[in-house]
Amino acid sequence: MNKEQQGAMERTQQDNVALARSAAKAFCKAFNFPADQISELDGPPIIEPVSLEHEGRPTVAYRWLGGGRGTPYVQVEVYQDNNQVVVYGGYSHQEFGPWNFQSPTSTR
Repeated sequence: MNKEQQGAMERTQQDNVALARSAAKAFCKAFNFPADQISELDGPPIIEPVSLEHEGRPTVAYRWLGGGRGTPYVQVEVYQDNNQVVVYGGYSHQEFGPWNFQSPTSTR
């Protein structure tokens, strides 16, 4: 196991949520989501985190927004075997992603 994989495994659930929230905010700013929608990212995800496998890799998905028609959504997938974070989101008529988030604290 390399240093990056070990660091990813040592992240706590709280660390994962903070990382996912940072990625969601950066995504929403990059794609010009309304400021009031971005401020909703300070709250908890709208559903409990979901553990899944994406292309055979353990991943936890977080979702914010998306509470109604015409409301944007944002979903963040945090890979558990490294520091990769991928974000998807958009509106019912337009979607963005996959968008790779580079955490300021990630190592290369």
